Amino acid sequence: MKHFKFKVLKLACEGGLNAKTTCEVTVIEQNPKKLNKISVCYLDCSLRIFDLNSKNVDASSLTLTSELTFNGHKTSITSLAFDKEGVRLVSGSKDTDLVLWDLVGECGLFRLKGHKAPISKALFMSRTNVLISWLVELDISLNKIICYFISR
Repeated sequence: MKHFKFKVLKLACEGGLNAKTTCEVTVIEQNPKKLNKISVCYLDCSLRIFDLNSKNVDASSLTLTSELTFNGHKTSITSLAFDKEGVRLVSGSKDTDLVLWDLVGECGLFRLKGHKAPISKALFMSRTNVLISWLVELDISLNKIICYFISR
């Protein structure tokens, strides 16, 4: 039997974690190129990037502070995906919008509208300039797929 070492860390939301703060996680996604980087979405609609190798850990509470925070959705985020280079991130939410984020420039690039219901899933296809998203509208048998072509 193999033994694995692991760390248990609290991923801090705005202002850190304390007895008065509750931040429920809605989505977690790992960067495909920088495996130590993860994105975490919270019920407060924020999207935070963490470096799991960061030295910025409060030793007493084992709380890791985010290195980057994005806010751009009105309701909780339901889908999150990195592009294959790990430099762009797309988030979809119950507000029916997709937001394309630039991790290098630390900003939002586009807000993509057009869905009539919350986003079920968004992802980049292996060819980096195609982003697809889909949702389930009212009836589970009625799926809608939307395809976006993102130019560099």
